[in-house]
Amino acid sequence: MKRLLTLLLATSFATGAMAQAGFTYYDINSGAAPSTPQHLLSFEKKLYLYANDGIAGLELYWKDSTNIPQLIYNLNPGMVGAYTSTYTRPIAGVNGKVFFTAQNAASGEELFVYDGTGNPKIAWDINTGTPSSSPDNFAILNNILYYRANTANEGYELHEFNTAVNVEQRLTDIRTGVDSSLTGDIVAFNNMIIFVADDSTHGEELWSYNPLNQQVSMVSDINATGTESSAPRNLTVLGGKLYFSAIETPTGRELYEYDGTNAPKRVTDINPGFTSGVAVSDNGVAFMMYNGKIYLAGRDANNETHLHSYDPANGNVALVHKINPSGSSNPQSFAVYDNRLFFAAEDGANGQELWAYDGNNNPALMVDICQGSTGSRPYELTVVGEDLYFAADDCKGNGQELFKYNYNTAGVHKTLFEGDVKLYPNPVRNKLKIEITLPRSEHLRVIVADMNGRPIYDTKLVPFDRGSSKLDIPMKNLPDGAYIYYIQNGDSTTYVTGKVIKQ
Repeated sequence: MKRLLTLLLATSFATGAMAQAGFTYYDINSGAAPSTPQHLLSFEKKLYLYANDGIAGLELYWKDSTNIPQLIYNLNPGMVGAYTSTYTRPIAGVNGKVFFTAQNAASGEELFVYDGTGNPKIAWDINTGTPSSSPDNFAILNNILYYRANTANEGYELHEFNTAVNVEQRLTDIRTGVDSSLTGDIVAFNNMIIFVADDSTHGEELWSYNPLNQQVSMVSDINATGTESSAPRNLTVLGGKLYFSAIETPTGRELYEYDGTNAPKRVTDINPGFTSGVAVSDNGVAFMMYNGKIYLAGRDANNETHLHSYDPANGNVALVHKINPSGSSNPQSFAVYDNRLFFAAEDGANGQELWAYDGNNNPALMVDICQGSTGSRPYELTVVGEDLYFAADDCKGNGQELFKYNYNTAGVHKTLFEGDVKLYPNPVRNKLKIEITLPRSEHLRVIVADMNGRPIYDTKLVPFDRGSSKLDIPMKNLPDGAYIYYIQNGDSTTYVTGKVIKQ
């Protein structure tokens, strides 16, 4: 049986880390092994993902806001699972259906579909018989699914599946014959399909396919030094433009911007000279627009990677903050949630954990899942409705599992607390009252913090007598919004936590 645990984590005040209410942990593989959640997809108010429960292997799961993760169907019975290889974006939602890469004994690894009822079925056996076509890099335009797939005579090329008429076809053969041309990302932009391909003459560059006239053409030979590749990576549509990283011989890998009409232009040179200033991300979203700016992991002249921003309005590129003052903070896997920018990063003390940035103050550590310097290494941050999902190492010997954060989690969460807590008024306008009733005397610490974990009230560790104790916490001058309170014992184990609304 799968177990569902609510995270009430210890707090490390030496580094400013604070346990937060609202984090939930799902141990899909209940044994001492990881479930390895991957390729998280938000579609029609549900989360879809591949995961391994230790019995069926990697298979497709779904989860909504109330249920624990549910195995849709054991498509390939046995420990091998239906999904065995590492592909890029092998799952997409379109026209009310989920399309995904999977395998079974009869067809190899092919395109499957799940319509929300019954069991998934094969949508198209692209490479007929048991050989695999291994479709991935899904993109959607006008209810048509585009992807790269491998066929015996053409190699990896651009394909489409028309979900209205259920017809599949190959669209390109850029490198004639069995040699593959499609090598990377595919994205829908400006009513075109933009993709990365290598025609053997120009190297790996940016190409386009026009569905209206079926024309295929190179967008730009960015690294125009013979067959040298610019190797575009992490194609991302933000604010009506296409952003990606690419390589030019004089500058290394930097951020590029494409408006769909003019040639792509380089917009950063974070690390001047031949050394790259932008890192490739294979672990979640690499570029994210937040409050009008593009945020990314930039490698500076000291070869340290920190959070940087690019402002499309004025072209300014800036270091946002060195979360790790003594080395790289390596921000990655960006998502906008609760009007903040969330991402994984490391501060030099806690390993890589979940952080949030509100656009004004310094980024704040949201939760320290792995106490100490190990880090839980969150990845694939995905917003579904009012929930933020991500995968991370639980640091309890189970490996990578699924986590959820909900900023709006209400009520009181208790663990090993034998007393009673009353908090009023809530919502509060001027003064918050907390009444703690204990069966015996105890040393406790009471903290009220903002949603970024910054304390605005802290009793430190003080003695509380048996019986009832009352605290008055001034909140009149605080901004309206949500706050979190914690009651902890001497070893910083969270006894009680809950939410306060200031209005």
